[in-house]
Amino acid sequence: MDGHVHRCALFLLYKIIPRCRSPPLVLRFQSHFENLEDKHMREYTLIVKGRRIPVTYEVYKAYYQEYEHERYLKNKYAKHEHSLEQFLEVGVSVEFICLDSTTPVEDEVLKSEQLSYLRCCLDKLSKEEQQIIYGIFFEEKTERQLAQQLQISASAVGYRKRKILKALFQKMKGYYR
Repeated sequence: MDGHVHRCALFLLYKIIPRCRSPPLVLRFQSHFENLEDKHMREYTLIVKGRRIPVTYEVYKAYYQEYEHERYLKNKYAKHEHSLEQFLEVGVSVEFICLDSTTPVEDEVLKSEQLSYLRCCLDKLSKEEQQIIYGIFFEEKTERQLAQQLQISASAVGYRKRKILKALFQKMKGYYR
C-alpha cells in the first residue's frame, strides 16, 4: 500500500511541475528501481521432471537464454538441411549429386604427377637437407627437436628449412612452365 501512495504522490508532483519534454528525474529513477525490484521479487520456477522448482532470477535467465539459443540453432540448421526426399520432390537427380561430389579424373592425374615431381626434387637434395625436410614435414618434429638430433642450433634449422623450401619452390615453378 505504501508503494501505491508513493506512486500517487510522484504522479501529482509530475502534474504540478510545469510541462517539459521528459518526466522529472525523480520519476525516471523511481521507475528504474521499481523494475529492478520487480525482477528480483518475482518467484521464478522451472519445470523439471513434471515438478515446478523455484529458482533465482539469474538461473532462470541463464536457462532460457540457453533454451532460446538451442531453438535458434535448430531453426538455422533446418533451413540448410536437405534430405533425399526434398531433392526428389524438386526433381534433382541423385546421380547428378553423386557425380558432382567426386573429383574429376584429370585432377587426380595432375595431382599424382605433381607429387612424383616433388619426390624427384626431394631426392636431389643433400642428405642433411632431406633430414630437415622429412623431419619437419613427414615426422612432424619441431625445429628444436631436429636441432638436438642434428646437433646444430634451432635457428640454423629454421634458416636451412627456409632456404630449402625456397629452392624447392623455384624447382616446382619450373615444372609449371
